[in-house]
Amino acid sequence: MNTFPALERIKSERGIVSFKLPAQWADSLEAYFERNDKKTDGRYTVSIKSPRKVRSTGKGSQNHRVNGFCQQIATSTGQPFDDIKKRAKQLAVDMGYPILSDDNGNPIYDLWGNVQGVSEGDDISTTECKYLIDAVEQIAAFCDVRLYEGENQ
Repeated sequence: MNTFPALERIKSERGIVSFKLPAQWADSLEAYFERNDKKTDGRYTVSIKSPRKVRSTGKGSQNHRVNGFCQQIATSTGQPFDDIKKRAKQLAVDMGYPILSDDNGNPIYDLWGNVQGVSEGDDISTTECKYLIDAVEQIAAFCDVRLYEGENQ
């Protein structure tokens, strides 16, 4: 599956939809079509959605907050950091956090039948990252862990 963020639409005649593809992706997409045109008879499934504001990274960002809070919970409870984060993603899915899926769009489940949330390294929006932060805060409340932001902990 190929995903191209925020392509510019080129207005054309009714029934024909075109997008301007950045040069760095043109060869890759052309090679994809060459490999698959015979198998698909030149037909493709296309999904279109509006671009969204991506979440921030680095110091003071949402991503930094998620990881910092997960680390505080892990340190306070003795539970592995990755387990805290995985559980937070599972809780956040119920709020609207994106579900990890295979190439066919089917949800990916863990061994116990729980849906998996996407990596926050994926192109998630600020709203979706807020769901993850809310879930981490719920875990902290459940574990009676007081979370701190910034340098003074």
